[in-house]
Amino acid sequence: MHTASSVIMFLRSLLVALCLGFILPIVSILFALSGFALLGYIPGFMGFSQAGLQGLANFLMTFGSGSCVEGAIVIGGAFALVTILFDSYVSYRHRSF
Repeated sequence: MHTASSVIMFLRSLLVALCLGFILPIVSILFALSGFALLGYIPGFMGFSQAGLQGLANFLMTFGSGSCVEGAIVIGGAFALVTILFDSYVSYRHRSF
């Protein structure tokens, strides 16, 4: 029998998984963008920096119907959904034993 506190703990766990699952890919994309941008300041790496930024922008625009921001949000949402599903599965398996 589930008590109210265990349901609240389960929902809190899902909320944490949702937040982390959304924020982690967004932060990773921002780190990649800033890394490519900073790489452009090193002499001789301007072409590599521009190619990396353009490739990452094209990748994000693919998922965002032409918008990089929407692409990042779609990727973050997909990761959040997967983390929620994984967390609920682990919670179910943990309580089954």
